[in-house]
Amino acid sequence: MRKTTQISGQQRGPLKGLSHGQSAAPAFFKNRNEKIETILNRLISKRDYGLKWQPKKGKAHPIHCNTKEELLAFYTGKLKDRYGNARHWLSSITLDKWDRHFRNLDTFYFTGSTDSPYTLVMIDIDCHAKGTYAGAVQCAEFLKNHFFPDLFFEPSTNLNGVHGYFVLKTAGMTPEEINLWESELQAALQCFQNKFDIELIEIKGHCHVVEHTDIKHGFYSVRRITNVNCGTLAKCPRTVRQRKEEFLDTTVVDPATFVMPRNEPQVEIHVIEKGAKTKVTAGSTTGKCIGDWKKLMPLAKQMLGGCKGRLVGDVRVTPEDVAILLAITNYCTSNMNADGSMPTKRIRGFWDAMWEAGETDRAFIPRRYKATRDFLDAAGAISWKSNHYTLGIACKWQLTEDMVGVIESCFSREDREETSFVSSRTWVLKPDELITRPERLEERVILPEDIERAIGWRKAA
Repeated sequence: MRKTTQISGQQRGPLKGLSHGQSAAPAFFKNRNEKIETILNRLISKRDYGLKWQPKKGKAHPIHCNTKEELLAFYTGKLKDRYGNARHWLSSITLDKWDRHFRNLDTFYFTGSTDSPYTLVMIDIDCHAKGTYAGAVQCAEFLKNHFFPDLFFEPSTNLNGVHGYFVLKTAGMTPEEINLWESELQAALQCFQNKFDIELIEIKGHCHVVEHTDIKHGFYSVRRITNVNCGTLAKCPRTVRQRKEEFLDTTVVDPATFVMPRNEPQVEIHVIEKGAKTKVTAGSTTGKCIGDWKKLMPLAKQMLGGCKGRLVGDVRVTPEDVAILLAITNYCTSNMNADGSMPTKRIRGFWDAMWEAGETDRAFIPRRYKATRDFLDAAGAISWKSNHYTLGIACKWQLTEDMVGVIESCFSREDREETSFVSSRTWVLKPDELITRPERLEERVILPEDIERAIGWRKAA
């Protein structure tokens, strides 16, 4: 018999430290060498699943691939194909669909299994309307440390939250009982959501429910299927192919012994305090953090050829735009992120703070910022390390050493007159086709080693 450990009422996954060749696989998969797709299919519904659908107009959203009507027809034996012939099967998540999901070409969703003694459950920690990704990670770590040992979790799409996955032992439970237990767990976990910088904690992956009605026929009654309620769609885990061993060791919960989390649990908990979003204030810009951009106005005018502005594409770049961006990127160049990236959100944070404090009447506008950055690149003021970006990863660039030296010489002067900047340099602009522009790579899965980096640029923004 396989050994398991009991921690705070939860049934833990397979024990670690086994010698090579030994298997400590719990009952929801046969051995650790099985394909992860096979294991996942055993933990989710074979009939009720979903796909992120992109309509011609409107926002992409998940839909059930087998409709409520198709499920009802399947269970009542009335399902037919396009030619009107009887059909005894429904579509499911195939190996090819799993491959497309893992490669981020499609996004599939699951509902709880009603055919096996175990089912997959998702803890959805959201920070869409409010909160930060760092807060969602803190919340997931808190749940992992105190209630769900070895909980497997990964970033959600666009870093708008975290998805945690555990396995629920459902032997002997009806779909209604499974859904009720999961709803109780959701209510219990929501007692903690105000302790973190997040919006909401939800439990997803409820099972679909087949409803029966007893129809009387004389002295006896017949139990008939009259309705089917679809389950709650939950996003299928995206990184399990690369992190298979972590997923196989995730928490296995037995409802019979599991103790529902309480707002004041018996164990001592060091709650991670909810932190305010990082925001650059006016007091941290001019004179403290970022040099006085007005001292760079003479330099900006000289770079623009002495004119009041220059068209870059269809946007007019003014000396004030150039001076502000030079001041901000000069600070960022001297205080680079650990990975050498220059996130737009970080620059916008400084620019917005200056505008809100009344230090400039030129608000941050993405098109204005892009045109000004392109102008600096054309003037040879930017050194690019990487112009590629993707989900959670920004481009890598900074001001050239020569440009930083010129800016520092401007800041060292006491006055702000145009005569304070004297340079014999002629600013020759590169043609448009030689300007380096950011390129978006195909979105890839964010692995654990990228999480810390993603948190870093979010905080910096």
